[in-house]
Amino acid sequence: MSRNQTSYLKYGLKSLTVFAVMVLLLFTSSACKGSPKGLRVLHAPYFSIQYPKTWKSIRADYHYSFNGPVEQNYVVNLKVDYNPEANLALNLFRETVESQNQITALPGYISITEKELNIQGVPALQRIIKTDVVLSANDQVTLMVILTYLVKDKVGVVLTAEIPEASYLSYNLLLNDMIQSFRFK
Repeated sequence: MSRNQTSYLKYGLKSLTVFAVMVLLLFTSSACKGSPKGLRVLHAPYFSIQYPKTWKSIRADYHYSFNGPVEQNYVVNLKVDYNPEANLALNLFRETVESQNQITALPGYISITEKELNIQGVPALQRIIKTDVVLSANDQVTLMVILTYLVKDKVGVVLTAEIPEASYLSYNLLLNDMIQSFRFK
């Protein structure tokens, strides 16, 4: 290969690399509009979890909600429900919660995926479902719901993320990062 051919090849590879990085940055910034500018850490009695500084944290008995932006007239959110006396195996905990909440009877219910996860060394089960929610007489939205179940010692936890289907790809990475930041104490 001549010297000129080698220099054109090097220049072409550099240009291709720069182009690939630019495409990746453009994709990442547009696909992750829900990405936080900074994170807060909520320290609860049995666990901690990170959430975006711009989201609102709301506490109730055995429950925390993290409310983000409004998409399609629905607040993108992640909820943490916990039972410090669940004392059940992971599969039985999931079955009990889903039975009590009649998951399969939700309007427009469709099961999308089910998988096993490991969150900070703790086995977890995760389901993604679709369901329809009526917001008002003339307004309905289809939600993607990420249900993540964890049990450690006697404490059972359900992390529930709700996102309008049209915004799912925009918030999926952020919500999964929040879920992965969950830690039992």
